[in-house]
Amino acid sequence: MVASILAVLYTASVAGKVLGGFTLVRETPRYSMRLQVVNASGDQGLGLQAVKDIAAVSDQELAVEVVETIAFDVRRVAGSFVVSRQDDTRAACRLAKKLGLKPGDVEYQPLVNNRQQITATLVLGSDGLNPAPVVSQIEEN
Repeated sequence: MVASILAVLYTASVAGKVLGGFTLVRETPRYSMRLQVVNASGDQGLGLQAVKDIAAVSDQELAVEVVETIAFDVRRVAGSFVVSRQDDTRAACRLAKKLGLKPGDVEYQPLVNNRQQITATLVLGSDGLNPAPVVSQIEEN
């Protein structure tokens, strides 16, 4: 009798979990960005290093996905900057801050024929991105 009651309770508990499902709570980032990286520094390895540095700045507040990396060899750029492809530049400003760039290094310009739904472009200049300040900045926040 006791065994049958325990069997019924166990079966009811398993059925409740199966029918009710399991709930997994996952925090979503405040900002989500699809980033295009344009290497205008003249240093071919800088683009790949920047992608690694950008992966290090993704966190619960800002999720960054690099969707395209381009080498721009036509003209060299001295200083790195971020171009927001959306009217709301808060995510681009947050990325710039995490990469050690100044607030003035962010500008807005829409992208024509934006098939990849790029939300920002990081233009790498010859100043590059220094991974040490990026990591120390993350630890401070």
